[in-house]
Amino acid sequence: MHIRKKNNPFLTISLIVLTGCSSPHSIMQSWVGHKEAELYQRWGQPTKIIDKGSDGKIVIYINGADNPAESKYSFCDYTFKTNCIPPNTKEYKKVKLLYITPMGNIYAWKMQPPETFHL
Repeated sequence: MHIRKKNNPFLTISLIVLTGCSSPHSIMQSWVGHKEAELYQRWGQPTKIIDKGSDGKIVIYINGADNPAESKYSFCDYTFKTNCIPPNTKEYKKVKLLYITPMGNIYAWKMQPPETFHL
């Protein structure tokens, strides 16, 4: 006799919602609209800052991807609670670029694999 278990739609929806809340995309997106100084308070000083003059700047974080124990960054969302990009994942190892207006507001971001990033 074969017994088929029913799927629990509430559990399925809950898992989808919770997974979406802590995705690397949502973590990075949570910084849009916040101040550059707030980013530094939470993530530390960036690896590099590219000054674009009247177009603002690009703040770049490159972590110790080859040795997570030596990584100095904790890439968490703006609220800095439990939504962080876990070490030893592809997203954690990616280079994080945050675009900042001349007034110091974060307006965009992107992540890219370190092998495709060149200063």
